[in-house]
Amino acid sequence: MSKRSPRLQFSEEEQQNPQLKKAVRKAKKASDKLDKAEAKIPKNKISHNEKKPPPKLVHDAPLNLLSTQIQRETQFHSEIQESDDNSAVEAVNSGVSTAETLHHVSQHRKLQPYRAAHNAEIQADKANLNALQKEVRQSAPNASAYSRWQQRKAIRQEYAAAKYAAAKRTSENTARASEIASKAVSKASSKAKHGAEFVQKNWKVLLIVLALAALLMIVMSIISSCTMMFQGIFGSISATTYPSEPEDMIDVESAYKEMESELQYKLDNYESLSGYDEYHITGTVLGHDPYVLASILSAIYGEYTLSDVQAMLDIIFNLQYQLTENIVTETRYQTETRTGYRQVYDPDTGETYLVPYTYTIEEPYDYTICTVALTCTPMEDLADVLLNDEQKKLYEVYLETKGNYPDLFSEEPMMASLSYSNNLYFSDAPTEIGTFAQIKAEAERFLGYPYVWGGSSPETSFDCSGFVSWVYNHSGWNIGRCTAQGLYNLCTPISVEEIQPGDFVFFKGTYATYGISHVGIYAGNDEMLHAGNPISYADLNQPYWQQHLYAYGRLPEQ
Repeated sequence: MSKRSPRLQFSEEEQQNPQLKKAVRKAKKASDKLDKAEAKIPKNKISHNEKKPPPKLVHDAPLNLLSTQIQRETQFHSEIQESDDNSAVEAVNSGVSTAETLHHVSQHRKLQPYRAAHNAEIQADKANLNALQKEVRQSAPNASAYSRWQQRKAIRQEYAAAKYAAAKRTSENTARASEIASKAVSKASSKAKHGAEFVQKNWKVLLIVLALAALLMIVMSIISSCTMMFQGIFGSISATTYPSEPEDMIDVESAYKEMESELQYKLDNYESLSGYDEYHITGTVLGHDPYVLASILSAIYGEYTLSDVQAMLDIIFNLQYQLTENIVTETRYQTETRTGYRQVYDPDTGETYLVPYTYTIEEPYDYTICTVALTCTPMEDLADVLLNDEQKKLYEVYLETKGNYPDLFSEEPMMASLSYSNNLYFSDAPTEIGTFAQIKAEAERFLGYPYVWGGSSPETSFDCSGFVSWVYNHSGWNIGRCTAQGLYNLCTPISVEEIQPGDFVFFKGTYATYGISHVGIYAGNDEMLHAGNPISYADLNQPYWQQHLYAYGRLPEQ
């Protein structure tokens, strides 16, 4: 991109680049608005009928007009004070302050085009800087967060230097405008003298005009105050709003949740994914507040898409979750029974026989113990690590206002956790269906217990089928210790429309085994209670469970 202040020039290739297209469009649109706003600024007449536009970057024409008007009013006051001390002059003097106020209201309206141009210039600068930063990010997509911050700083400095150079070139035009303003002061003084004479002769008419002007001034003052109030409100809203498109922020949130889901799946299925003899697994995926993630990324990048922040998501994820694995190998012994043979001579026949006998030995073998620990850090605590002082202020504002998108993640839980506390569910579950209330009470006794392969009692903890078997054996059934496939064989298949709290949910393919590999207790509202790691509630709408869902079943009534 070759840049000139305040408009950037874009090549055809840059305008069609999917990564830059949106930023280029916004920069061009902001520059067009700036051109329109500057076109509305009144043009100063210069000698020889030459018209010069006001400088783009230094809008000082209103200040010269104000200087001219102040000198004219000073002259007007002086001449009035030197006039005869009659009632007409006193009446005019008493109305001067009202006229002055009306004059300032008029000047406020004259300055409006300049304010509009100034605001348009700010928006154009913002769009231009965003386009330049997008181009740099595309040329170095794998740069670190610190490098990106340095790049943004360098771009701002270069852009400011370019604007300064453009402003400097307008200094001659500014000086010329000042010369014109000085001549206007002299001309206005002469007119003011004649105006004073006119006031003395027509003071009654002027009193009526001043009264009407005062009323108009009050109305204009109210309108001006409301305008400034709304400008302040909308300016505040703009400064606290997430700059990214909602669709892009939702895509990023979904990507981060998928990373958490994969980590939870690894924890839940560690035994089947590895080949050790014994496991000790602690920790569960903590989850995150989606507004914290969006606020951090907005403070760092401003406007972003998933491709812009993929590397940063990996950094945040690795800071939030640390998974450690420790393998210990022990030499253990097992008793083995073996068969030996000895010769026996039969004196009657003179033959020799081999007679078998058994004996035992202690055979050594390697026994591996895998200890896995997941350490989680709340995402809120990462802001101090990831953000500099300026970014922290932005982050705090975005988080406080939720980026003015309070319903952006309304379909997501506020804490996007994969483990659920026991007070969130069963609140509306009917208790009259069979012995579900008893099933619920028994099952919730073990919330938080770790997953243990083959476990089937509180002393050993549970695996999925051991947990379900225990709960139902202590809730009025007598089904013994069943595997997941065994529980499926006991049940009557039912459809999703028929399922009720207390029925079973069966899965296939959650690890390498034949038939049913996992089972949970349906809890209502598309939730199940199962022996994950730890025993907890799970959302059946999660992509992982939907992928492996096999059937629903119901035990016979007791």
